[in-house]
Amino acid sequence: MAFEYWQLLSHALEQTVSRSSLTWTSTSHSFSPTISPFDSKTAPAISVHHYLERFHRYANCSSACFPVAYIYMKRVLGSTGFVLSRLNIHRLMLAAVVLAIKYVDDEYADNRMYALIGGVKLEEINRLEGCLLALLRFKLFIKQETYLEVVNRLIKRYEQSHAAFKEKGVDKDSQKPLHAIKSVGSAETMGDVQEQ
Repeated sequence: MAFEYWQLLSHALEQTVSRSSLTWTSTSHSFSPTISPFDSKTAPAISVHHYLERFHRYANCSSACFPVAYIYMKRVLGSTGFVLSRLNIHRLMLAAVVLAIKYVDDEYADNRMYALIGGVKLEEINRLEGCLLALLRFKLFIKQETYLEVVNRLIKRYEQSHAAFKEKGVDKDSQKPLHAIKSVGSAETMGDVQEQ
């Protein structure tokens, strides 16, 4: 199956947000998820898929940035009481993708460009990036084995949920024939993610 890494990230995050919102609404009213510094007052109208597609299209970043961003998000969610939701997914993802771009790619734009792509003010993206760095304790390094394990898990998750569409020869997210979507995933596309 052909895919691009931003699609894998989009798919995994959409599934996670859907599950967490179902869990939240099905539990008692006394349950209150921890408010994160990434929460907005209202959920953005743009889908996670289209938001990530904007970064893919306009940020001129390597494909390796998207799995790295996912790893950063998982680290933060695993070490805090934050629940991924429609209120925080876009801002957390924005900060994670920006950090990943700056860590993985040799050349990158300044935060003005990423603020424009992300639909936030410069001050907001600077604040979000600082919050995420602090929550990660400035530890951005990812072992190569961890990176490859996460990529393989994302691919498997994506392929399993797209099995019905694979039979029809259509990619669920883009509605393009599978042969029309550029495949990434070789060792050459991993950017600067290196083993310790």
